[in-house]
Amino acid sequence: MILTKTRISVAGMAALAVASFVYMDHLGLETGVMEHVRTVSMAVPDTNGLVVGSRVLLRGVQIGHVTDINSSAEGVSVAMKYDDGYRIPAGSRFQVDNLSALGEAYVAVTPDTESGPYLANHATVNPAEVTVPTTFKELSARLTRMLEQIDPDKIQDIFHELNVSLPDDTQVLGNLNHAGELLATMITNQADSLTTLLTAMQPLLLRSGTVPADLANTTPTIAQFGSSFGDLLNGIRFAQQRGPTTVGIRDGASPFLVNLQGFLDKNATDLHTLGVDLLPGVRAGAAAMSTVNVGQVLDNALAATDSGDSLTIHLHMPGK
Repeated sequence: MILTKTRISVAGMAALAVASFVYMDHLGLETGVMEHVRTVSMAVPDTNGLVVGSRVLLRGVQIGHVTDINSSAEGVSVAMKYDDGYRIPAGSRFQVDNLSALGEAYVAVTPDTESGPYLANHATVNPAEVTVPTTFKELSARLTRMLEQIDPDKIQDIFHELNVSLPDDTQVLGNLNHAGELLATMITNQADSLTTLLTAMQPLLLRSGTVPADLANTTPTIAQFGSSFGDLLNGIRFAQQRGPTTVGIRDGASPFLVNLQGFLDKNATDLHTLGVDLLPGVRAGAAAMSTVNVGQVLDNALAATDSGDSLTIHLHMPGK
């Protein structure tokens, strides 16, 4: 009798445990029971906000999450597991990213191909395929270094000049507001054109990977170019100071342009009337001239020289 009660109790506990696991699975809670998953690990220099439970996304689709994070002197080891229904190619790129400045961190997996070979279970990702963007700590450090290089007196001078340039009248604020509205309207109206421009620039930017190396290769020639350009500027300055250019502009071209501008300002109306009156006659003359056979005129002129009444002159160059 006691044995029967024991069996019933054990069976009841087992049934309760099974029901509990089924219920937790129904709620979406991970129990680890009868899971079909694969595990993979990677080494990163900084977690960049990753925590246990951070999502693993394959082309934006969640396939798993981070299960363990261990730090060491060499870096941080991140372990992940994902549904074995997904196959990750061995050459896929792993990137630790954030949804926003305050958003959660996640691991983005971007395959370069759909074919194999694929990552095996318990595989370790090649460090060359792992990317960690600039962390907030690095951004803060760079911002601090930049602020340390700023001279407070110069910043104060800049704001002082801005204060002097802006009048006390509040009308300037209205003008700035109006300018901002016009700019916003222009951007809205030109949205399609801007989209076309950015779309056209995208292939160029994708092919700009060699630009940093090319700029670095120009470093040895920059100094020589600067010296040669300085010599060119010195030559231009010498020609300007010693040559007649300055005197010619000051005493010749400049007074002429001033007088010409005055003449045009004074007689612009009369010149317009004269041009309008002469335009029909000029057009008629041009139309008549277009009917003249210039070739026939030249033939007649050459034929007239064969009548015997022409004079032929022979010129001999010295030494020829």
